[in-house]
Amino acid sequence: MTVWREPAVDIGNHGTTIILTNIRAQAKETLQSKEIWANYEESLFSPEKNEPISPPKYHIGKTQNLSQNQLETDLIADKSVPWDNEDEPKIAFEKLVNAVWLEASLGNQNPRLELIFDYYLQMIWNLSLATPLPYVNGNLFDLNLSDWVHAYLIANEPKGSAKPLQASDQTFREVLDLTEGKKTEQFDVFVDNLQLSRPIKYQELPTGGHRLKKPVALIGKCKQDFANINKAYSAGTLRFEAYLFWNPIIAPAEHRGVLIRVNGASGTLFDPTFLKYQVSEQVRLRQITCEIFVHEGFDSALNIDRESFNAAHPHAVYITRWLHGALRQLATAQKRLASEVRTEARDELQGQFADEIQNIALKTWQREVKDEDSFPPSVDVRSEATNDLLNNADIIINRPALRKKPKKANSAHSQMATERLKAIAQIIASFRLFEKLSPQEQQRLLNAIFDVLDANK
Repeated sequence: MTVWREPAVDIGNHGTTIILTNIRAQAKETLQSKEIWANYEESLFSPEKNEPISPPKYHIGKTQNLSQNQLETDLIADKSVPWDNEDEPKIAFEKLVNAVWLEASLGNQNPRLELIFDYYLQMIWNLSLATPLPYVNGNLFDLNLSDWVHAYLIANEPKGSAKPLQASDQTFREVLDLTEGKKTEQFDVFVDNLQLSRPIKYQELPTGGHRLKKPVALIGKCKQDFANINKAYSAGTLRFEAYLFWNPIIAPAEHRGVLIRVNGASGTLFDPTFLKYQVSEQVRLRQITCEIFVHEGFDSALNIDRESFNAAHPHAVYITRWLHGALRQLATAQKRLASEVRTEARDELQGQFADEIQNIALKTWQREVKDEDSFPPSVDVRSEATNDLLNNADIIINRPALRKKPKKANSAHSQMATERLKAIAQIIASFRLFEKLSPQEQQRLLNAIFDVLDANK
């Protein structure tokens, strides 16, 4: 590699432009989602398959041929992106993030990037997570406490409890003197027609079937000097800030976990195990996203690839213990809040699941999920004329996609089949089987079940 210096032509602007001129063929094929499109095209031209495999909902398109024997018009797929060509780069990226949360609002309880985006858009998303950028809709620390019903300060003591923060017109940053995310020199990252931001939102989120309809935010800050311990063993001072954010639904699913940032950047993705948290909180852990911002220390805990860290390093050990203590404080606070609304919610739940079929679904959910503060997901079977994008159901079944009803179908029999289908969908959700299926696979599964239930005697 040769490095040289040239005088600037435009001295009014500054920054770094990276131009890749020799990308490996394998990297190109990955970003083109070649494997995904190959599987899709194979399904189109395979007569033994009744239904073609669906490509990701959002993608940058496909323009290259995989076989000379196939027509070019059959191989070209126009791009499908959630923004318009006329959108400003910042607005375009906001629409990309909102598209993921829209999936959760439309009944996809487990929106995964690998099923929503092609490899290129996944790369954009992961890059936006890794860089020290502003948040797409604002930093949590810059939100007013008056906007939060449930806000707490994390105790640093091993067996401490979270302290409620009083509502006020001040921000978390002002009340707790937080330094993470303070505005400094402008730093922007553009990739094609997108201005990247951290794709994490904290407000106006779907809540699903849970008693608590408002998020819970725990904020913490810590400085550990490791007094009376030789620096060779302690690695020096460790200082960090963090938040734990609970919401009944976290989207995308890849954001469930903890992300550690050193000086604003991260080489890792979210760790869904929360640094190997051993307490059985499987339901609650899927409802938490957490970021830890290290301002001093921890550099020596990073491995040479900077994509992982040494779990035995003193700083890593301390952060792990601190995080596990904070998770226990969050669980305690969230359970206390849920218990305050439990009686009213229980009466509502009993009325909703009054008949025998629905009661079976309720008992199955309570037994398998082991979270007395959550409801089975609501289910809606859409009629053929319905096109309600603002439907609040957790699971939406598109009836025309399931089965066209014969003209002489018995309406009572059909209604009973529909109610049974709803209960079966809730039972399937109790065992978390939908999380392993794409939306298309979910529809095909419910299609088969509905055909059995609604078959003429």
